[in-house]
Amino acid sequence: MFLVVRVDDPLPNNTALDNSATISDGDGESASDDETTLVHSAHTFVLEKYDTPDPVNPDQIINYTLHWEVTGNEAAENIVITDTIPANTTFENCSGCVLYPQGYVQWNLSGDYVPGAWGDESLQVRVDTPLEDGTLIENTARIRDGNDGLPVQVTIDTTVESDHELHVSKSAPSAIGAGQTMTYTIQYNVSGDEPAPSVTITDTVPDHTTYAGCGPAPCTESGGVVTWDLGSLAPDDYGTVSLAVTVDSPLADGTEIWNTAHIYDADDGYAEDSALTIVTSGHGFSLNKRDNGYDPVQAGGQVVYTIDWSVAGTEVAQDVVITDTLPDHTTFTGCGPAPCNHTAGVVTWDLGNQNPNASGTVTVAVDVEIPLPNGTLLTNEAEIGDSNDGLPAADSEDTTVNSSHALDVEKSGPATVNAGGQITYVIEWSVTGNETADDLIVDDVTPVNTTFASASGAAVIDDPGVGNSGLVRYHLGDQLPGANGTVTLVVNVNSPLPDGTEIENTATIADSNDGATDLDDAMTEVESSHAFLLTKSDTPDPIRPDQIINYTIHWEMTGNERALGVLITDTLPANTTLVNCGDCVVMGGWVYWERGDRDPGSGGDISMQVRVDTPLEDDTVIRNVARISDDNGATPVEATTDTLVESDHALHVTKNAPSAVEAGQYINYTIEWSVSGDEPAPTVAITDAVPVNTAYVPGSCQPAGICSEAGGIVTWNLSDRTPGESGAAQFTVQVDDPLPDGAELWNTAHIYDADDGYDEDTTLTTVTSGHGFSLNKRDDGYDPVEAGGQVVYTIDWSVAGTETADDVVISDTLPDHITFTGCGPAPCTELGGVVTWDLGDQLPGASGTVTVAVNVENPLPNGTQLVNQAEISDSNGGLPAADSETTSIHSGHVLDVEKSGPATVDAGGQIVYTIEWSVTGNETALVLVIEDTTPDHTAFASASGAPMIDDPGVGNSGIVRYHLGDQLPGSSGTVTLTVDVDSPLDDGTPIHNQARILDDNNGAADNDAADTTVVSSHGFVLTKSDNPDPVSPDGLINYTIHWAVTGNEMAQSMVITDAIPANTTFESCGACVLMGDYVRWELDDHDPGDSGDLFLQVHVAPVLPDDTVITNTAHIFDGNGGPPEQAQATTTVQSGHVLVLTKSAPGTVEAGGQII
Repeated sequence: MFLVVRVDDPLPNNTALDNSATISDGDGESASDDETTLVHSAHTFVLEKYDTPDPVNPDQIINYTLHWEVTGNEAAENIVITDTIPANTTFENCSGCVLYPQGYVQWNLSGDYVPGAWGDESLQVRVDTPLEDGTLIENTARIRDGNDGLPVQVTIDTTVESDHELHVSKSAPSAIGAGQTMTYTIQYNVSGDEPAPSVTITDTVPDHTTYAGCGPAPCTESGGVVTWDLGSLAPDDYGTVSLAVTVDSPLADGTEIWNTAHIYDADDGYAEDSALTIVTSGHGFSLNKRDNGYDPVQAGGQVVYTIDWSVAGTEVAQDVVITDTLPDHTTFTGCGPAPCNHTAGVVTWDLGNQNPNASGTVTVAVDVEIPLPNGTLLTNEAEIGDSNDGLPAADSEDTTVNSSHALDVEKSGPATVNAGGQITYVIEWSVTGNETADDLIVDDVTPVNTTFASASGAAVIDDPGVGNSGLVRYHLGDQLPGANGTVTLVVNVNSPLPDGTEIENTATIADSNDGATDLDDAMTEVESSHAFLLTKSDTPDPIRPDQIINYTIHWEMTGNERALGVLITDTLPANTTLVNCGDCVVMGGWVYWERGDRDPGSGGDISMQVRVDTPLEDDTVIRNVARISDDNGATPVEATTDTLVESDHALHVTKNAPSAVEAGQYINYTIEWSVSGDEPAPTVAITDAVPVNTAYVPGSCQPAGICSEAGGIVTWNLSDRTPGESGAAQFTVQVDDPLPDGAELWNTAHIYDADDGYDEDTTLTTVTSGHGFSLNKRDDGYDPVEAGGQVVYTIDWSVAGTETADDVVISDTLPDHITFTGCGPAPCTELGGVVTWDLGDQLPGASGTVTVAVNVENPLPNGTQLVNQAEISDSNGGLPAADSETTSIHSGHVLDVEKSGPATVDAGGQIVYTIEWSVTGNETALVLVIEDTTPDHTAFASASGAPMIDDPGVGNSGIVRYHLGDQLPGSSGTVTLTVDVDSPLDDGTPIHNQARILDDNNGAADNDAADTTVVSSHGFVLTKSDNPDPVSPDGLINYTIHWAVTGNEMAQSMVITDAIPANTTFESCGACVLMGDYVRWELDDHDPGDSGDLFLQVHVAPVLPDDTVITNTAHIFDGNGGPPEQAQATTTVQSGHVLVLTKSAPGTVEAGGQII
């Protein structure tokens, strides 16, 4: 027998398969055997790698794709793929990998991967630049796992394609004279994305020239060819070389000199460029003009000009003439040597024919005009020429005129003036010196406490206008030295002014060409005084008690002096109380008004209101006194007014009794009384006669103690009573029994006093025989009730009379805003908001109680009134009865707002505030509003979350209001506010924002705040450039320092320093401060984005070795933590030297003699 099974795939290597077989028979005999089989399994990997693009250019990205698979019959566990970053590349990106500093990336694929599992991973690297064409970029990846899968490695090569170009540009003078030296400038650069190997420039010395020099080193000349070996150059490398040659002399005019430069390298790079220079030959002149130390010259002085001339070239200059055009503002006085002549401002010297290298000197003298403006330039031009096309020459000399002038002003005015009067100022002016005063101006500002009236003495006068204050300017034009004159100014003195006020006035003189200015003052004292007027009126007059008296106090100021500390006082009258007095101050029984300092002519009305006491006797007189005074000597003034009081009073009585009563029953009479008017009522009394057919119930009159009954008359003695007092009196009578149905019981009450006050009232009660009902409705302590709560109404009823009430029914109309919940006792029903109890027939004297329960609506406005009406009646004419009960609703609501925002924000960023709101309670919140004001250092950006939002507009600051309408209890929601944060802002600036919620019906308001801290920083950019570079010894280097502030925070107290380089001395630096061996610029505070340029000039030492490097370093820092920066510039010194040897000896010598 045999059994065949198929083993699962995959399975881990060495998995044990245990198999057991058993044999048995019917006799209970059995046997078994086991067999264990080990599974042999393994797994391998497939790893493939792809690159794109291939070939690739320098600075491009290579995209590698790694495709992996698991093969075999065993799962791979925890696969790891590694990939080494290739040489000549830098890591750019990878999918899900980890970059290790050792220069490789790794993908960790945890878990089990069965055979057939696969995946793709990606890696990006950037190719270095520059890089040689044909460079191979080799990339290797490796896959392994944690359970002995055979690792697999794969490599892929990517070919780099690159190229380069050489460029050369040659420049030279377009023309040059024979025998002169000219310099060729050769500029070169490399472009592309690979290095240029072994770069060389060659330049053949042109025909008709000889080699003079080349630079920079190393450069060589051999056989007329100059060579520069530049080595290998990278793309964007550039530079300049130069070649100097001396042109042959003599040489034909117009000879063409061609020169070509070649650049090439070891990789077939090549370029060339040529330059053409034309040779000029002939003769020419040089001319130098100087003023021999006469600069500057005083206006009115003399200048002697010296003219040095010479001839150069290869031919005779024929009919040589020097001409000199004399400058403006001068007069010719002489010239030399002869022959020379002067005509119409031109001096001429005829020098005849002159050989090359001939030279000489001529002079011309002139007198300078007076006056002349200081700094006037006298420009003198001279020219030399001939008749045979010699190259003419010219020169000019500027001589500065030194002149000056002084200005003088004298001012006078009166010693005193009345306030409101006029002051006339006299201003005398003059000009001295040897220079015209240009645009001469006298300025005079109208003094304090005056206004302009008039001015005279100049052709043009600027003034502020009559009645105004300000500058008065006299335009005197240009004035020669020695000129003088007078101007006047008239001003109106203000009124009022304090006595002794000093009016000081200053006049100044100035011009537009720096004349020595002058000023002069005049002082005038003011004389003045002042007084008061005061009147007082009242309305109404006469007045009634409890009415308001309106007092008007009119005051005025006279004179021509200001009153200081004006005070008006008023004593409150007896029998009154203060109601209002405007801006007064109350001091117990009097008030005062501070009117400060007041000018004459000023005045006004002050009102005061008092309420007359009530009650108050007729013809009472109310007297009121006001007073005005000040702090600087005016005589106080008083004003008095009397107001007459008119008053009276009235008595009122109202009598209440039931409209019907049964025979034998009791009537309770209620008499309500009151006093009105505005004076007391003396000795008030009430009397009431007991009606016919009734009998007084002893002791029933109330209030006890002031009432009595005698002879059928009930009397109440009320004594003296004031208006507004009221009360009630009662007494009870028993109706006679029997009485006819319909009998009328009339009763009259009388009230009177000792001052003719009187009133009466009568009631009628009809006697009935039969039956009727009484009904009393109550809410059993449920008043007030909470909205959403329950009210149980209790109705007490009874039947009275002498007959049975048939089919008695009680009906109760339920109020609005409730829901019926139950009634009792049965039988009772509810239909359409009406509850009904059918009580059947009821005998006289019967009574009982019914109840009805209701639930109150929720929500309801606080104070809502529930009015419940009940009625009892029957079917046989019983007198119905009704009663109502009013129950007040108690409700309220609470508003809640919660605000949140970020803890920090960048300056220039945005803050989004989230505002959560809710309404709780048992009352609707009406016209719910959330208000939030944009915080300091921010501007509104947006808002959301409400149907209508008021905002200040994007970019503005102000209140943001969210209109949420009416909201039921349990309502909630969220609104948002987004603001833009200012930039720059100091790091750590706090931004505090608060929101509040409120409504129109007294909901408990709430507010909440959020605080955010601003995070900001700043930095610097500093660059430095030099010019020229290279520089010669004894030359000037001009450094330009460019600075800028970056970030989102202000840089405070910025400073830039620059050390004076070695081998130089300080020359200038604009607004800097020289601090020993360095300079310093204080730049104050600057916002991000601010930038600027500073300049430093240094003087190079006169003697320095060639190729000396001058290094200059600038530093920038500030006072609030900006990271310091520095910038450096290096300048190369180009220098050389020339040896000169001069030898002389005698023309002849004796044999045997000596030669020195």
